[in-house]
Amino acid sequence: MTPVLPAPTADLARAEADLRQHGVCMVADALDAPTLTRTRDALYRAAADDLDRGRVVKFGLDHAHDDTNQRVWALPNRDAVFCGLVEHPAALALVTAMIGWPAPLSNISANITGPGGGEIVLHADQLSMPQPWSGVQGVNVAWCLDDFTEATGATRIVPAATP
Repeated sequence: MTPVLPAPTADLARAEADLRQHGVCMVADALDAPTLTRTRDALYRAAADDLDRGRVVKFGLDHAHDDTNQRVWALPNRDAVFCGLVEHPAALALVTAMIGWPAPLSNISANITGPGGGEIVLHADQLSMPQPWSGVQGVNVAWCLDDFTEATGATRIVPAATP
C-alpha cells in the first residue's frame, strides 16, 4: 500500500482532520502574496548574510558529503516577519488542536535546498523524547516559500498509516 498525502486545502477543519488522520496536512494559500514575498526576501537576506559572514552551520542530520542544504537559524532575530509566522492564526489553530495551549516553541529555522540538492537523513524530530513514543509529541509547521517539489529539494514525509 502506497500512502497518499492529503490534498492542500484552505479549510482549517479539513486540515485538522487530515492532520489527525495522516499526521500531515497542507494549508493552501496560508500566506497572502505580499507576506509571502516579504518572508521569502527576509529569508534569502538572512541566508546571504550568513554566507557573507562565514556563519553557515551545517544541519547535523545532513549527509557529511552533501553541502547543498543551507540551514538558517534564529529567524525571529533576523526579521519581525518570522514572528508573524509563529503567531499565524492557521498555525496556532492546528498546533492548539493537536497539543493544546500553551504550546512550547522549540525553534524557527529554515532549510534552503536548491535543485539537485541532497537529502537529510531520515529522522524523527522528537529525538529528544524518550522512546517508545506514544501519542502526539509535538507539531512541526513548515512554510513553503518556494515551490516545494522533489526536484527542488522538498522535505520527504512519512504519513501516518491509516486504518
